[in-house]
Amino acid sequence: MKMSPINSSYLTLSATAGLAGALASVAGKFALGNLPSFVAPLPFMLNVPSSVLTVFFRTIFILSTVLLNAVMWIFYTRALRLSGNSLQALAINTACNFISSAVFGLLLFGDDITSSSVFGMLLMLLGVVLINTGNQENEQSAEDATVKESIEKKRK
Repeated sequence: MKMSPINSSYLTLSATAGLAGALASVAGKFALGNLPSFVAPLPFMLNVPSSVLTVFFRTIFILSTVLLNAVMWIFYTRALRLSGNSLQALAINTACNFISSAVFGLLLFGDDITSSSVFGMLLMLLGVVLINTGNQENEQSAEDATVKESIEKKRK
């Protein structure tokens, strides 16, 4: 069953919102925790005191956290407006956020991804598919009923 471009755009918006939320978490972790490893050699390379660079990068990461959270909310509210119901946008946003957070944790912070977390991610993806498939069938049934009603009215 083909979805119209307007109806399917909430998928992209919800997924982007989830990704922006995960990136905001990464920026927040760098802002308040250990800075990324690429910052360590910069004081020697740039001949700048490390305290100045630390404040600079922490400020950049704090501003990035705020900006990415704003982007997340903008995309999420647009997805809510375009989706058939708020559960669709919420499920996609949450699944993308959790999965991308796990991937970023693995790549940037060396976090472990266990078999139970992979199983949980698969369950989230299955839930997203079921929610969206069920909603498409409901929309098609409602559309079919409307067409039948209009045909019956024309016959009378």
